[in-house]
Amino acid sequence: MSNNKVESFEELIIINKNVEEINVNMKNKQLRLKEIGELFMFLNRMIKLVELRIDLSCNGVNQESIKCINDSFMRMLNLQKLSLELSQNQLSDDGISDLSTCLMYLKNLTHINLGLRMNQISPVGAEKFLLNLKEIINLQHLALSFRNNYVGTKGTKQIAELLKSNKNLKYFNLNIGRNFIGSQGLSEISNGIKDSSMLEIISLDLGENNIEDTGFEDFANSVRYCRNLKSLSLDLWNNQIGNQGIYKLYINLKHCIQLKYLALFYEINQVESPDIQKFLKLRKLSQFKHTLN
Repeated sequence: MSNNKVESFEELIIINKNVEEINVNMKNKQLRLKEIGELFMFLNRMIKLVELRIDLSCNGVNQESIKCINDSFMRMLNLQKLSLELSQNQLSDDGISDLSTCLMYLKNLTHINLGLRMNQISPVGAEKFLLNLKEIINLQHLALSFRNNYVGTKGTKQIAELLKSNKNLKYFNLNIGRNFIGSQGLSEISNGIKDSSMLEIISLDLGENNIEDTGFEDFANSVRYCRNLKSLSLDLWNNQIGNQGIYKLYINLKHCIQLKYLALFYEINQVESPDIQKFLKLRKLSQFKHTLN
């Protein structure tokens, strides 16, 4: 596949309609609704498109904009990999619900990367959005960024169900920092991870969620069932996790015999001088990063 990167309408117009891969960067272009419609009209010409990466962050995208986007996605039946950056826009519950209703019909999708950071998403919208994503059953790679919204525990329950329904998922990246999920929310996500035995890479940003040891211990207990886990990255910044939770993680990671990369970032918690040497002795661990305070 050829990699075609475009950053303007002029560049997009001259792209060959038979391309299979395209990277469109329209970040902070202040696009109007009509221009978003025209952008996706040009993308509709690319009938062989297999991989689409498009950045529409900082553009005032709202529910009306999503309707334009959905009209195009419904024609991209060959699409296998989608990266859609919609952070710092004006998306509410109805907007993301409409988006996921369309995505669930793209049956060939194996890779999804959705950036929804700093919008206006509540637990109700997150629940509908994630419920529809469950219908995409061939996912191998899933990356979701909800940072600075309000997913809450209702949303985390659907994250768990989404993980359980995708038995082929190998890569899971979730940024759910500052979403009021608490210990209960992390426990819900952990239930999904526990049933996702094929996972090889897990990356979680859980910062500023008021998570205590009880919730983190549930997560620690869940990873022992991920026997294929090769890489684990956890950003725990500004929670209430203590030595007990970190120790429980160490105990359970001993069961992950394929683990090679581990990154722990737990500034502004209640961890006091954890025994890092224990982690360094984990079987086959080739790279370890950590920060405390």
